[in-house]
Amino acid sequence: AKSARNRADPVAMLRAFLQRFWQDNTPEEALALWRRQVASGRWWAEDALYGLREILKAPPDDLTDLLRDDGWVLLDGHEPVDWLRSTIDRLQAVMDSVGQDQA
Repeated sequence: AKSARNRADPVAMLRAFLQRFWQDNTPEEALALWRRQVASGRWWAEDALYGLREILKAPPDDLTDLLRDDGWVLLDGHEPVDWLRSTIDRLQAVMDSVGQDQA
């Protein structure tokens, strides 16, 4: 039931992800937190990636504001969609490596 709720609202999932992992952390710290999340609660990480991918398919007009306000993300001239795409790739790589560690 939690997973269905998470997946039903990609913007809420993005906001939760940003607040939980990105806000007040460096990218390296965020990825370390993500690795711990994948190891301890993979279902939530899978829901988060699903939501982020849904956002990427149809980015909201306020994506830049969401990244800035909920994640304190500094885009440094990058397009928000590019930042999200590269972040998803890095998150997936961590998820894949944790899966291999546990196999």
